Amino acid sequence: MAGIFKFTKFALKNLFTKPATRAYPAVPARQAPRTRGAVQVKIDDCIFCGLCNRRCPADAISVDRAAKSWTIKRMSCVQCGNCVLNCPKKCLTMEGAYSAPDIEKRNELFRKAEAPIPAVHTLAPAPADGKAIAPDRVLVIDMTSCVLCGLCARRCPTGALNVDRAAGTWTVDRTACLQCGNCVNGCPKKSLALVPEKDHPTVETYTKNAAPQVESVQAPAAPITAQPAGTEGITVDLSTCILCGLCVRRCPTSAIAVDRKAGTWAINRQSCVVCGNCLDVCHKHSLSKTTEGIDTSGVQVYTKTAEPKAEPAPAPTAPEPSASTETTAPDTPVGNGIAINMDTCVLCGLCAKKCPTAAIAVDRAAKTWSIKREDCVLCGNCIAACPKKSLSEDEIPLLETYTK
Repeated sequence: MAGIFKFTKFALKNLFTKPATRAYPAVPARQAPRTRGAVQVKIDDCIFCGLCNRRCPADAISVDRAAKSWTIKRMSCVQCGNCVLNCPKKCLTMEGAYSAPDIEKRNELFRKAEAPIPAVHTLAPAPADGKAIAPDRVLVIDMTSCVLCGLCARRCPTGALNVDRAAGTWTVDRTACLQCGNCVNGCPKKSLALVPEKDHPTVETYTKNAAPQVESVQAPAAPITAQPAGTEGITVDLSTCILCGLCVRRCPTSAIAVDRKAGTWAINRQSCVVCGNCLDVCHKHSLSKTTEGIDTSGVQVYTKTAEPKAEPAPAPTAPEPSASTETTAPDTPVGNGIAINMDTCVLCGLCAKKCPTAAIAVDRAAKTWSIKREDCVLCGNCIAACPKKSLSEDEIPLLETYTK
């Protein structure tokens, strides 16, 4: 009898209370204001360039250009939004959509519907709303400003570009070019452009009429003295340089070398094409272009004369005698370093990839973020790369590991 009364009590209670669950997806779920959402793709606008696949830190995206398909592993995606930021066609978005519940882990496949391709690319007639449809575009280059640095070839996801500095040529394979614009955005000299299609061959090679800048600096063999006006080169201000090595990684000709132990920054003037890519990536703004004191005969080495800023730091590391009597005083010294907000961090690992000294480690399985303070040079590259803006530079205890 006791069981019958207990069952009747719960049955009557359920008749007059709201259900605890929702019939999702029949009833849309409500989202919290800080919900990141999920990555969605407009497959009709996608050109299958594969940049989202390259930029995904969790390898959750795969692109098949031959099959015109785009696949995402929802269980692997950390919703960092890096693919959305780097999509050249803006066909990826973060929306409040969720996969249908299932008992198996499945990949979501998006495939573009086959559309008839006209034999001759012409301007399509204007639609009813009056907006003209843009014609197909082709990639062209201004060789008068190009320095043949090769950054466009590095940025091309399909290998459609080829740069030969020795021959002074730039070649594009239009059958492989996807017109994604990644090379245009990455060109430091703004020599590339996508223009309406005209009569262009399938494979087109551009040649510099004049000798490239890299050849013009090989002739002088003068000692290390100021060269005549007009000889431009990259110089460094070692009073602000932290020798992080980002300029070394971004140099397309491997003309720069950094030795943190010796406190030296060296540049090979014969290899440098003065593209300016190292200037753009330097967070301390220690590099600049100048025409004074440039040695064009070979390798020019700059050495730190003053002591590095990192040397005075060990002074506060010594334990203070007065702190030993207080149990509440921190044993860890406080210094300037990289701080992280674990509430917004999605552990995507982009900061670890962009760190030039490998000072950061991310473990998604253990939900930990670690940093080696002795290796961190405070270059700020991790802060700039974080899609969630979870990193900042502040005075913090010199901790090693943060856990969500």
